[in-house]
Amino acid sequence: MAEPEIDPQWQPVLQKSKLLDELYQDPKTRDETLRLIKAKYPDVRIPEIEVQDRVSQIEDKWEKRYEAREKVWQEREAKQSRAEAIEAMTAKGVAPAEVEAVEKLMVEGKIGDPAVAAEVFVTRRAAAAPRGAPQSFTFDMPNQKELFGTPSQRKNWARREAARVLDEVRQGGR
Repeated sequence: MAEPEIDPQWQPVLQKSKLLDELYQDPKTRDETLRLIKAKYPDVRIPEIEVQDRVSQIEDKWEKRYEAREKVWQEREAKQSRAEAIEAMTAKGVAPAEVEAVEKLMVEGKIGDPAVAAEVFVTRRAAAAPRGAPQSFTFDMPNQKELFGTPSQRKNWARREAARVLDEVRQGGR
């Protein structure tokens, strides 16, 4: 069956109508077409677009709430994890004032376990601790009479000195 003859003055209207119908029927362009109509005529009710917009608003609202809760949970978990790490460090002998230094060591040394980092820190601290001045060795020189005296005087001096040293050793001295 042949299409009826259309008046030439209605030809452009028919073409535009076909174009709009094609855009409306295509799933890729349907939403944009309806949104264009809604933008041009805001009072026109288009339930498809209105429902999509409302669902999108609700999704955004819930997504923001979820992100806020997630942030709170992450902060709470981070605080708890840090408290546990500090507890592990103090158990290994780290003072509360030294916690930041241990955390810095963890970052620089790429150490993941706070207890291991605390052990390393305590070991380094002990190794780097200044040593006391070496104990001075005092040796009492005998007086000249004992040193250059008779052999029996030199022997008596040596025996007294040996007895004194043995007493110091027994008492935990040098």
